[in-house]
Amino acid sequence: MARDSSPEDVLKSLEKGQLAPFYLFYGPEEFRLEKVLDRIRNDFVPASARDFNQEILYGGEKTGPAEIISRARSLPFLTGSRLIIVRRTENFSTSELETFLPYLEKPADTTCLIFVASKTDFRKSFYKRIKERGQAVNFTKLRESQVVSWIRGTAKELGLRIDGQASAYLHQIVGNSLRDLYGELEKLRLRYEEEMVGVEQVKGLAIHSRVYTIFELMNKVSEKNCADSLAVLSRFLEEEDKKNAPLQILGMLNRQI
Repeated sequence: MARDSSPEDVLKSLEKGQLAPFYLFYGPEEFRLEKVLDRIRNDFVPASARDFNQEILYGGEKTGPAEIISRARSLPFLTGSRLIIVRRTENFSTSELETFLPYLEKPADTTCLIFVASKTDFRKSFYKRIKERGQAVNFTKLRESQVVSWIRGTAKELGLRIDGQASAYLHQIVGNSLRDLYGELEKLRLRYEEEMVGVEQVKGLAIHSRVYTIFELMNKVSEKNCADSLAVLSRFLEEEDKKNAPLQILGMLNRQI
C-alpha cells in the first residue's frame, strides 16, 4: 500500500503550481490542516472568482455523493480552476462512499476535490483507493522535537525574525498547541516588526499557557537535563498547590531511585 502524503508534500506541489484532482485530509492536527486549506484556497482560486468556484459541503447532509460529483464535473467560471471541500466525510455510509469510486478513476481536470475526515477506515474501498493514489494526507501531531523548527519556519513565513533560543523558550512556555503558538507569533510580529526577537521580547509579550505535569518533570530529571528540569520545576510549582507539590515530587523521585 502506498504511503501517506504529508502536508509538506502538498505545499511543495502548490509552489510548483500543481495540485492533484483530489485529496483526503485527515489526522489530529486540525490547525495545520486548516492552514493548508487556506493556502490552497488562496493560491488555487482567485479571490475575485471565489464565490463561483469554491464550495464547502458536508457529509451526511442534504448534498449527497451524486450531487457532489456533478458539481465537481462542472466547469469553473471566469477562471481555470474550481475547489470543492467536503467536510465530515466520515458521515457518509459505506455505500455512499463507494459512489465516489468511478469519479476517483476519472476525476475532472479543472477541480480539486478535498475530502476532510476526522475518522478513516482504510479497509474501505474509498479510503483505500485514495491512499493507493498517494493522495491521503495525514496531519499528524508534531513530535516535541519538531515544534521549535515549526516555530522558526512559521515565523519566517510571517516575516518575523526570531532567534533559536527565543523559539525554544516560546515552546517551553506555550507548549505544543500550534494554534496557540501561531497566535503568539502573530503578536510578536505586530509588536516587533523588523526587529530580531530574542528571549527577553518573548518574556515580555507571550502568555505562559503550558501546563506541566509531574510526569514531565520526572522525565526531565531522568534525562539529567538540569536546565530544563529547573525550568519545568519552576513552572510546576507555579501551577500546583505549593503546600503539597514538594511531597509529590519527593514521592516520585523516590520511586525512580
